Amino acid sequence: RPVAFEAVLRIRCTSGINIHSFFGHCFVRAHDLIALPNVSPDVAFGVQINIDDNLHENKLAIFQSALLYTSSFGDRRIRVHTLALPISNDPQTIYNNINIDCSVALLSKMAAERSHTASLGDARDALQYAVLDPLQKYRADYCPSAKGTGQLIVPNTQRLLPLMVSSLLKSKAFRLPQNVSTDERFYKMMQFKTLPIDEVLLMIYPRLYSLHNLSEIWTEKATLPPRLPLTAERLTRQGAFLLQTNEIIIVWVGRHAPELWINSVFNVATYNDLPEYRVGLAHYDNGTSDLIHDLLSLVGKIRDVVMPVVVVREDTRYGHIFLQYLREDKADGMGSYYEFLQKIQQQVG
Repeated sequence: RPVAFEAVLRIRCTSGINIHSFFGHCFVRAHDLIALPNVSPDVAFGVQINIDDNLHENKLAIFQSALLYTSSFGDRRIRVHTLALPISNDPQTIYNNINIDCSVALLSKMAAERSHTASLGDARDALQYAVLDPLQKYRADYCPSAKGTGQLIVPNTQRLLPLMVSSLLKSKAFRLPQNVSTDERFYKMMQFKTLPIDEVLLMIYPRLYSLHNLSEIWTEKATLPPRLPLTAERLTRQGAFLLQTNEIIIVWVGRHAPELWINSVFNVATYNDLPEYRVGLAHYDNGTSDLIHDLLSLVGKIRDVVMPVVVVREDTRYGHIFLQYLREDKADGMGSYYEFLQKIQQQVG
């Protein structure tokens, strides 16, 4: 991977827009300048801006970043990127064009910074207000008649915001103190501060796929199969599932998974012959094994990385490695996603 050394990054904006804050693992030299001892394509930074003036006379808001760095060959280079975004005075247009992935990644970086400068409790509260405030504003402006009806009115582009924030609160970086060591929490926070959007989203809400019926549901091999919600309600002891996080792939095997499937994938006779914990997944000469390894290859190709694979059995002490990622269920004293939605609905009114 290319690496830039001794880098500085400056961002310029259209008149009337100013840089407010940078978020990430960097040193802020000025309000629009950060210093980076080294930086690579696997790193992302967040930027918060302020609109200080009326922009109605402009049609576009222009942002330009310039990265001055030393390449691995010792050359001093500069890389410039320019972004032009249309300006609108219609709030509905703004709502319709929100990038939820970018928004959630920025929220995670801001929450990590808030944990360092204030406290974990402040960061958790800020994340919940990040869901509550826009929903209250949207209801007041566009659906005032829905107040008191018990309906949670959410813009289409923000339908996943409550789910992602609820999942973020259950991550090891921001969950309640029990069962998380200080070292592990800090490591996860540093990941949130540095990783790019795709990696952050996998940290927050991993991908879950069904394996035992993969031949039936995976019809378009150029794309990934349908994802499943991260809840135990979608698991079955008669099946097997693959969970993709940002660091590892976990294969969970139910205790009543078909013996023919187990034999084809693991080359053992029965479920009880499977080790409780197994690293790696061998490729055998049969259609079922071919299909699963096609999926693993596609996952690695999309992310441009080969990920370690771990196999766990349902009825062993290693099952929690898989179950801890079921973001929509109750965990460690924290409520389910449904309960989180109910709480937000009550507060929105």
